[in-house]
Amino acid sequence: RYISHVALRTMRPDEMARFYIDIFGFAEQNAAAGDPNHYLTDGRVTLSLIPYDICNFVGQSILPTGMDHVGFTVEDMTAFKTDLDDLIGGNPVMNAPTVGFGKEGVQRLELLQRQAPYAECFICDPDYTMIAVKSAH
Repeated sequence: RYISHVALRTMRPDEMARFYIDIFGFAEQNAAAGDPNHYLTDGRVTLSLIPYDICNFVGQSILPTGMDHVGFTVEDMTAFKTDLDDLIGGNPVMNAPTVGFGKEGVQRLELLQRQAPYAECFICDPDYTMIAVKSAH
């Protein structure tokens, strides 16, 4: 299990992409048709640059530019979910808030699903950091 990407919200995705390419030597990866994000990699981790749009926050608290979510790749989604259930069941302190719970939670989940369409599972940690999880396949 490893970090696959870190996603940042930005008002200037093209300029941010150029910055990370020019300063850190990141390489741009191809995005799927219609995907407005920039995907940059250093060969190990992908930096996802998501265009900031205040309209994305209708029905929820408005977040500023900056960290959006962290993505992880797991070896097997079923095993991951079993481990997650075991952790939460064995230690209530680790009970992460449910993604998609309540009116604002539903809006946040729908936004995260649009921003990380490749993910198969969405959770958040106990401090509400959103996490997108995909399997290695």
